[in-house]
Amino acid sequence: MVMSISPMAWDQVANLVTVSVFSVIAGAMLGGFVYSLTKNVWEHVGEVLAKKVDASNARRVRELSERVWRMKRGL
Repeated sequence: MVMSISPMAWDQVANLVTVSVFSVIAGAMLGGFVYSLTKNVWEHVGEVLAKKVDASNARRVRELSERVWRMKRGL
């Protein structure tokens, strides 16, 4: 006994495959967009923190240099 699939069923299968493929493509695009945004945000946060750390280190070095200078001069 051979089962035949109606043309209507084939249309439904084709529609399901098409929707599935487009869903995967849309998900990949959305995922890439979110990744790109979060990557840019974290890179910016890293740059800002690095600048703050550099400024803090520079201030600390300046304070220690002044302190050593005063200690050498006995002030």
